[in-house]
Amino acid sequence: MKHHTAAIALLMAITAAGCSLESGGGKLPPGSANFPEAATAATTTTQTAAATTCDVVREAFLTGAPSEIAGALQALIADRSADATAREYAQKYLTQTDPGLKDMDKSLIQMSCA
Repeated sequence: MKHHTAAIALLMAITAAGCSLESGGGKLPPGSANFPEAATAATTTTQTAAATTCDVVREAFLTGAPSEIAGALQALIADRSADATAREYAQKYLTQTDPGLKDMDKSLIQMSCA
């Protein structure tokens, strides 16, 4: 009988603990191991805020439309803290008409921004 009483008491304790978790008393804070999307979102926000004009240009070359590339290059040219070679070749890229030379300018920008 003592074993039944102990088992019932243990079952009641487990049930009570489960109820407190469901009611919100045992929720884990966002960013914990059980909420990876919250931690990822916080990291992404931090990384986005820290992106340099070089980072933006390199990403625009990879995934951007021509207008996005042009905008990113204009921002790079205006950024006096960016690499001077990258800024110079960004100017050349925007005015270049020869596709081969334009591709070379793109490579030089990417290398200067690395």
